[in-house]
Amino acid sequence: MCAGFVAYFATGGTFMPRRVINGEPTPTTASSVATSTLRRMYRRWAGHLGYIVSVPYVSHSTRTAVATRGGIVVAAISVLYVAQYMIESIADALFGASAVARALPPSRLATNPLVVCILAPIVETMVFQWAPIRAGKKWLRMPYLIAASCSALIFGVAHGLEGRLLAKAIFGGVVFAATFVIEARKDGRPIATTIVVHSLYNSSLFFLRNA
Repeated sequence: MCAGFVAYFATGGTFMPRRVINGEPTPTTASSVATSTLRRMYRRWAGHLGYIVSVPYVSHSTRTAVATRGGIVVAAISVLYVAQYMIESIADALFGASAVARALPPSRLATNPLVVCILAPIVETMVFQWAPIRAGKKWLRMPYLIAASCSALIFGVAHGLEGRLLAKAIFGGVVFAATFVIEARKDGRPIATTIVVHSLYNSSLFFLRNA
């Protein structure tokens, strides 16, 4: 709006002709230009929030993309929670409480919310999902299934070799790799979506454990 007023005074109340009516150029007034600018700004920002608040200016394709990606995130986190709980419950029933969990205090990094909730998801997505899946697919000509399996295995081994910890980490790697592959196959945002899933999952666990 401020830009509209500045341009208005600078041009004597009119702008360069933009419309032609009956063969004659019609000057566009400051108010119409300001309104057009605000409308473009509104549509741009509404694109991010349109699915949530159902803004009519947002295209159907944008709403569908946001809804689909949101569904992937919710589904991935839900599967992670259910699987981790089942693995822990079965391991406790068969072998008792984890000796590793009893013996090892949490590291400083594991108690730092910035590391757990933001830095770790970003770094691990690049190292354990993007690098092996892209390398396997592009250079080694692997099918997505094989590349994703290698990614999950590397992710699991990197997080520890103790039985239940390895099982939980490998399954987490499967979910993160699946998220990456699903987005990559539909030309979506595999890196960003995987980071969001990982970050939300880590954040929820961190704050539940430290509540």
